[in-house]
Amino acid sequence: MIDIFKTFVHTSKDIDMADFLLPISKKILDKSKLDSDYKNGKTSYYSPDVVENHMIELRPFCDYIRKNVLKYLTISNFDTENLSVDINGLWFSEMNKGGYHAPHSHNPGSQISGNFYITSDNQSGYLRFYRQEYHNNIFYKLKIKNYNEYNNDTYTFKPEKGLMCIWRSDLVHGVDYNESDSRIAVSFNATVDYL
Repeated sequence: MIDIFKTFVHTSKDIDMADFLLPISKKILDKSKLDSDYKNGKTSYYSPDVVENHMIELRPFCDYIRKNVLKYLTISNFDTENLSVDINGLWFSEMNKGGYHAPHSHNPGSQISGNFYITSDNQSGYLRFYRQEYHNNIFYKLKIKNYNEYNNDTYTFKPEKGLMCIWRSDLVHGVDYNESDSRIAVSFNATVDYL
């Protein structure tokens, strides 16, 4: 047997970074406009200028993103020498009780996407990834005796303060129904190219 076409989600954890980002995230979210497309919470996704005004403060976090993107690519065995990582999207979100995100992907326009949890609790909605063929699963009628990497359609990550997840941007993902009163995270997209 030969495994083919595998992918993975890179994780790292930095609670000090979460503490560093919390006051910045609150300032950004306070200045972000409410939008009917983001129910049960608030996001700066629709107010990119607000985040842009805080980019100097966010430099340590952007460096942390770049470092972890390079780790992701190194594990994937890509040549990272003289590789530039450009963060081309960065937005903060506070999800309240009843919030969720339907399955989606972040490409085109980026190659790497990620999420970093600034605050979360045991009631926070899980980050859920979907197999690429999830919506066209030809085996949907078959009963599964034991779930494994060959027959499982989804994989979840429990939100934890300071947890960062990084994945290829075309990987479909979403957020399960959120039961917590407040879960604050920052999401991002990045492109990579050689200098």
